[in-house]
Amino acid sequence: MTDVDGIVALATPPGRSGVAVIRTSGAHVLEALAPFIAIETLSPRQAQLAQFHDPDSHSPLDQVLLLFFPQPHSFTGEDVVEIHCHGAPVVVTRILSLLVGQGLRPSHPGEFSQRAYLNGKMDLLQAEAVIALIESASLRSARQSARQLTGTLSLQLQQMRQQLLHVLVHMEASLDFSEEEIDPDGLEQMQQPLQQVADRAIRLLDSARLGQQLRQGVEWVIAGRPNVGKSSLFNRLAGRDKAIVTDIPGTTRDTNEHDLLLDGIAVRLIDTAGLRPSHDRIEQAGMERTRACVAQADGILLMVEAQQGWLAEDQAILDQIESRQIILVINKCDLLATDEPALQPFMALPVAERILCSCQTGLGMEPLLEAMARLMSQDGDEGEGTVIMAIRQQQVLQRLLQAVKECQGLLSHHSNSLELAAPPLRQALAALGELVGHVTNQELLQSVFSRFCIGK
Repeated sequence: MTDVDGIVALATPPGRSGVAVIRTSGAHVLEALAPFIAIETLSPRQAQLAQFHDPDSHSPLDQVLLLFFPQPHSFTGEDVVEIHCHGAPVVVTRILSLLVGQGLRPSHPGEFSQRAYLNGKMDLLQAEAVIALIESASLRSARQSARQLTGTLSLQLQQMRQQLLHVLVHMEASLDFSEEEIDPDGLEQMQQPLQQVADRAIRLLDSARLGQQLRQGVEWVIAGRPNVGKSSLFNRLAGRDKAIVTDIPGTTRDTNEHDLLLDGIAVRLIDTAGLRPSHDRIEQAGMERTRACVAQADGILLMVEAQQGWLAEDQAILDQIESRQIILVINKCDLLATDEPALQPFMALPVAERILCSCQTGLGMEPLLEAMARLMSQDGDEGEGTVIMAIRQQQVLQRLLQAVKECQGLLSHHSNSLELAAPPLRQALAALGELVGHVTNQELLQSVFSRFCIGK
């Protein structure tokens, strides 16, 4: 494919801009460009100023910068030429049309990255890191994706593969002497690396929650009885009046949402309807939405009113919350004395954090944000590019771990029948190969690279 097929695409977002980048890759890209520029030879990896001529008007269409990356030292591993032109849509469209007329075809989504993968310039994990970097909603997510793009996760998986290969070689060597009983030291030499691989797989799977948060953001839901200050807290954290606030219980009938960045993670803050017995069908519908939000939230801001103390209604709401990330937000503390006995019942509750605040004065807002960031940081360590960022990676790792555990169990209970333990070991190796892309198929590639934008 790469010997005969040249592709072209706009690599920057469409629309008006100061500069647009048109990227080409594949065979004959230099020949396709030659009719439109007067430069006879493009110097590798040096920006060269040129006039891009329109053959129909016999005059320059635009003044452009050209960058030439000869194979194999390019992103795709093929000849790549980038054209940096002015970002007028009519200019970009005309240049693309002229290059297509010279035999280049418009690229498919992700085709440049797919060619880089097929030509050995990156593995599948690094390709997925590219799309994660493009889609990053926060600096923390971008940094993690950039670390994975350097191949740190691939290196760790390669080490796991070497350990499994060591076990397989030891196992096959033992099968050559199947009539002899395997000594305990021999079994230990196989079980130890298997356990190390299993431990690494578990740590990587544990990082998937953090990876999901970095990729999609974190949802914090404000929940509680009506009229305890949920919408006031929402407005305080949002920095503006997005939710209606009155002294009438049950004012909020639907959810309100606001996005913010907290400690480098995208956070979606959700204000919900108060939970209480009600015969109002509209309020009941709002409370059903509240329960649904609480059930799927990453964290809960459970609001109570300091003067009223801990009520049975509050306990009923707490009993419905399964999340371990609960911050008890005790509102209207500015109306209490510091030694107010009403605060004592809050101290023994099974919650992660307790914050005394006043939505009226702003008291406690900074400590609340710090507590939210602190709880999010406990979800895992970012490591050095070894956070599982894609659902596909998580699913394959689960299969890998299952195969390794099956192999361990067979070695423990059937130590004299190594031929039973060999198949799951090969399945584990196949899963590792699928993770980095050594073992793959066209359907998998289509699934990964179809998520990319045109020109990447």
